[in-house]
Amino acid sequence: MVEITIACGDYDRTAALVNGTLPIEGVHYNYLPLTPAEIFWRQYKYEEFDVCEMSLSTYSVSLGLGDKRFCAIPVFPSRVFRHGNLYVREDSDIQNPAQLKGRKIGVPEYEITAVVWIRGFLSDSFGVKPQDVEWVVGREEKITIVPFNKSIKVIYKGAQDLEQLLLTGELDAVATAVISKKLGHGIKRLIPNYFEAEKEYFKKTQAFPIMHTVVIKKSLCEKYPWLIRSLYKAFVRAKEMGDANMYRTNSLAYSIPWVIHDIEQTREIMGEDIWPYGIEKNRDTLTTFVRYLEEQSLTKGRLKIEDLFEPVQWTNQPV
Repeated sequence: MVEITIACGDYDRTAALVNGTLPIEGVHYNYLPLTPAEIFWRQYKYEEFDVCEMSLSTYSVSLGLGDKRFCAIPVFPSRVFRHGNLYVREDSDIQNPAQLKGRKIGVPEYEITAVVWIRGFLSDSFGVKPQDVEWVVGREEKITIVPFNKSIKVIYKGAQDLEQLLLTGELDAVATAVISKKLGHGIKRLIPNYFEAEKEYFKKTQAFPIMHTVVIKKSLCEKYPWLIRSLYKAFVRAKEMGDANMYRTNSLAYSIPWVIHDIEQTREIMGEDIWPYGIEKNRDTLTTFVRYLEEQSLTKGRLKIEDLFEPVQWTNQPV
């Protein structure tokens, strides 16, 4: 048995691993249910964990820059549509995203995955290219980004409260991964009907934005190549158990009155497997993502999807 530490969020799709009820073939594991921001920083800077959740963008960008400390499996513990995470002042003259051309947008980091997806839909749906905006970074980045395309303007201001800069007029908008603390108190969503916009985006692209993947230390992948499949199978099984627990009516697993209705409505839009793992079921999403990385000058050229993930096939069916 191999002893490993897994750092990953506490989600319905990982609950069986969090509570230790799901065995992993060939492994004794200690699961640390930490917040993603803490995991990413500790792993990227100090390599503290054997296996962990990782920003898909940070992993992909660093791999494109030649950093091969980690290998990833096509497990995606975090996915979120991001049309609702673009904010302006309540008195802003900006009424639609197309008006962001020539403006200043605050972002926590230039390379974080949420902002990659926001810039992507701004370009695809509203014609606002990355070079049309000044991107103001408000915290220390894990990777200091110097865009390969010199026409893309990235301004580093050190630790800043981006919402305060928005309220004082130093920024025209903020794109971030979290819900604004001042939503309804001077700040509003630029796309108020974001749910409809996200459904339309999915209909056009078939992309359900992936935020995070799961990485393993490269040294472990090389020493125990079977570990890759064992981990993938365990995360898939944990997700299946979470799905089954969520979709039951004898007693609701979540404090959401119409959760069953919401699941059924979502399946009508997205198909039976709402939250798929593996490459093939996510090819449209991953193809869009690597295109966005290239267009936003985070990678020099377009990454190949198969180069991002370790092979996890254990049957004659593609994963």
